[in-house]
Amino acid sequence: MTTTADITPATKIALLKHLASGKSLDIVATIVHLERDQVLDVASHHGYPDRDKLAWAVDVLEKKLDDDATELPDKTAEHTREARATTPRPTVAPAPTPPAGGGALEELITRGKAHESKRIQTAANKVLDDIDRLRTLLREDEKKHAARRKAERERAAARAEVERLERQLAEAKAKLRGDKKPAARSTPTADGPPAATVRAWAAANDVECPSVGRVPAVVRAAYDEAHAHQRAS
Repeated sequence: MTTTADITPATKIALLKHLASGKSLDIVATIVHLERDQVLDVASHHGYPDRDKLAWAVDVLEKKLDDDATELPDKTAEHTREARATTPRPTVAPAPTPPAGGGALEELITRGKAHESKRIQTAANKVLDDIDRLRTLLREDEKKHAARRKAERERAAARAEVERLERQLAEAKAKLRGDKKPAARSTPTADGPPAATVRAWAAANDVECPSVGRVPAVVRAAYDEAHAHQRAS
């Protein structure tokens, strides 16, 4: 009976590859003609059941096998290459395309995808997934804020229109009563333009302004400055 110590490097590589590809211990034992306990013993020394560690161990053992093969006679080296050629490597799912214009990050991800180590390929693909998720979250956030700004502009415009109509109605009532003085504006002259007018301007120009209550002095100052520039031009 073959002992664990007698298992050749090529057989170890083969069984580790099969385990890294997701095959069970029983199936691998049948493929490489070993006992299940022997397969488990070899695999446990190389990170089993972590498939990424198994793939990394395959890379290390193959490199060592290549280095040793250069010192063997031609016939032995040829036999080693044939054994490796007949053992399938675990398939790697295609990864998403790296983001355009990523500079150093794009180059890093491209190198990771092309690397022979499954662990490094997995890390590169995870970065791509995270970038796609971040891009989606940013788009969703921008849509949400754009919808909120649009709703605020519409409410501010509606309030300004209501205030204008209320002034017109007050002036019309004053005329019917025969008042000589026009009806007072809804907002004192000292405060400048009506609050609804300032809110409508703030919403249209992405200036933060509460939708209810007193309009902050800084918002009124920005409104006055903007309209002063318009009058000067």
